[in-house]
Amino acid sequence: MSAATRQFVLVRQEAGRYEYQYFGALRLRVEVHDEVDFDPNIFVYRQDLATPYTPDASPTNTFMAVASPADMAEYPIGAPDPKKAFPFFRQDWVELDFRSTLHADEAWKKLVEEAAILLHAFNRLEELQESEVVTIGPFPEDQEDEGSSESVPD
Repeated sequence: MSAATRQFVLVRQEAGRYEYQYFGALRLRVEVHDEVDFDPNIFVYRQDLATPYTPDASPTNTFMAVASPADMAEYPIGAPDPKKAFPFFRQDWVELDFRSTLHADEAWKKLVEEAAILLHAFNRLEELQESEVVTIGPFPEDQEDEGSSESVPD
């Protein structure tokens, strides 16, 4: 993959604002589209076990963060790997609920910023620079141990 061509588009979608007395609700959905030389599954989720409060006794998926390059390499897409100890996975979308448009706007800005950092980090990973050189060898000939022993005074 080339850093010069790597890109993607974040698409913001919103459900209408709902208000009831002093309660409000706004749903924000962000999707990754039009990716070029890049895996679009940048949103990390944790799958939690079902609880008595979970509808249909099914596990819930909680959005955790925008992935790091290490997360992109380690976490599977779509569902956690049952053979792994950690219940994390990645998707190409995130959906979040907020009580105010201000909080939704702040979250959008943060998601955009972190996605840009991720792309920049991938580009930097291709810019290897020599940081240290170590010469090993030649080694002196192995010397035969003469097998001498000395007693240690008490």
